[in-house]
Amino acid sequence: MNHDNSQDDGSDDDDIALRRQKLIDFANTQLDAARPCIPELEALLAALAPKVKSVHATGLVTFVRDLTFDVRAIEAILQEPALRQALPPWQQHHEEDEQGCTSPQAISRANLDALWKRLEPRTTNAYHGATRWRALRRCADLVAVKRTFQGSVRETRRAAVLARSGPLADAADKAQLHRAIREQAKTEVAVVDRGACWVDVRWINAERLARQMTDAGWSWGEYAAGDAVDADEWEDTPFVKQVRRVVVAARCNRHEYRIPRVRLVLPNLARGAQLDIDVLLEQLSRLDPGVDLVIEDAASLFLTQPAGSLDDAIRSLVGSGSLQVPLTDTLNLEHTVLVDLISDLTHFRLEPRAWHSRTTRAQIEEENARPDGVMAPLLYPLLQGRRLVCTHEAAEHFHEMLTTVGTQTEGARGRLLVPLPPSLHHAAAAERSAPSAATTTTARARFNALSERPLPADVQFPIEVLPADERWDEDRVQRVVQDGTLPRVALDIARRGRLKSSKLSTYMHGWLEGVVTLTSNKEIRAHMRTWVEGGRTNDAERGPMVYCVEVTRNLLAKSAVPPPGWLDGREMGEADGKIGEADGKIGEADGKIGEADGKIGEADEKIGEADKENGEADKENEEADKEDEEADKEDKENGKTDAAV
Repeated sequence: MNHDNSQDDGSDDDDIALRRQKLIDFANTQLDAARPCIPELEALLAALAPKVKSVHATGLVTFVRDLTFDVRAIEAILQEPALRQALPPWQQHHEEDEQGCTSPQAISRANLDALWKRLEPRTTNAYHGATRWRALRRCADLVAVKRTFQGSVRETRRAAVLARSGPLADAADKAQLHRAIREQAKTEVAVVDRGACWVDVRWINAERLARQMTDAGWSWGEYAAGDAVDADEWEDTPFVKQVRRVVVAARCNRHEYRIPRVRLVLPNLARGAQLDIDVLLEQLSRLDPGVDLVIEDAASLFLTQPAGSLDDAIRSLVGSGSLQVPLTDTLNLEHTVLVDLISDLTHFRLEPRAWHSRTTRAQIEEENARPDGVMAPLLYPLLQGRRLVCTHEAAEHFHEMLTTVGTQTEGARGRLLVPLPPSLHHAAAAERSAPSAATTTTARARFNALSERPLPADVQFPIEVLPADERWDEDRVQRVVQDGTLPRVALDIARRGRLKSSKLSTYMHGWLEGVVTLTSNKEIRAHMRTWVEGGRTNDAERGPMVYCVEVTRNLLAKSAVPPPGWLDGREMGEADGKIGEADGKIGEADGKIGEADGKIGEADEKIGEADKENGEADKENEEADKEDEEADKEDKENGKTDAAV
């Protein structure tokens, strides 16, 4: 019997040792997959940081930190005594007997389950992180590793709250339900292609998906490839609900007027193994035909083709570092960019003056913070090698601004860079010949002579002013909308008067020609998106492509010289001297007034003494009067007595 018990103990020991070894092997497998990702992600982070405005907004810092934490946690757990080494049962007995320990069976049963509870979330996170990075290495123009999007609009949530709670529900309950619906509608995806594509990684496997399909009422074996299955059989599947949430969020969060493409990555699921699962995956495209949903299973080219070298992957993911629309070969310049190109703040190293406005001083200080300034190094690369145009109305508005508030050097640069439109020639006869008679080379040389930061040779000079064949107004917009060249929402924007003449021509031209409009107006891009989304009549309508330069520059204008009556330098010193003399005279007068106050005080003191003496005399007189009254009283009484006698 003891022999049988010994055999049972040995069998238990073998099972526990096998389980422990499997746990160790599984953890090491996840470590082997996750460890190499950390230096690769750190290399991406180092390359991306100088290119983007905020590297934390990409989520990459947090992603690397979390993956590193999980790897270190797995390594630490594997170093604990119960998992340090899986020894043969006989050796475990020998070592533990010598150390006076309990049996390995007792140690394993006490600790192995607890260790797995600690190890499982760490290995799961490490696997998810490594798989996500494996998918991202095949993408381009990374925006965010993880970003949360809202998958519902307020009106929809309010309707859902009303339907679930009824009109008589308590306000607090409605608010709580509204928050719950909002949280349930959120989804987290990776964002690539400058925002045009979402990558959603789902780790579900075939076995788990099959169970979900059965629970949802799927009719197994009844469908063939290409069949449209009744939604009642699959739409309640948890996996489908998750995908639907992403699809709805994509529709609610357009990028550059377009619904983002959704790339659904399924690394643990391969089509071709189970027909019913393949049919279910086909149904996902029916969730919203307006959303481009691409399914990348484990057998797809996206996951099976080589990812290329790390350097190539990083170069592709970093891209230009810009999250804005790609620049077109032709750039349509708004008047704000024309001002940036000729402002004294862009071309000269100025000193901030006390009379400058706060904005002007801030821009001068920003320019002086770098040897080459800020505006020129940022703006010139955007223009290099491209055709640069502006509308007739934009050129008119630009020159009117220069005539009104520009400095002499700003005006000279402006006339060289942007030829005067014919409509302004009669008002500027003196300048008419300057840009037209000078050759391009001579004009460029004159322009650069007025700058400490000259234009690069591959920046077009001068700007091409488009002919004024027909001015942009509401009637012209209506005609091009009727022709089908512009969407109907363009007419809505024109009719509401949201854009003045210069801006209307600029943005309608860029919209019509399909070229990027370059501006340094930070608000116009967001406003344009709001107007288009608010007035769109169908999913296909798209607004103008707008690229916003991150900084802008004012005209130095009236700030070039101090305003009339401004005192500075020597004049201020002379004024201070005169003020000092006046203060001295005031001091002398104060001294004399003080002496007079002293004499008045002495006189007041003497008057006080006299008043005191008069008061004493008055007191004596009062006493004498009192004595007289008493004497008179006695005399009267004596008179009465004498009469009686």
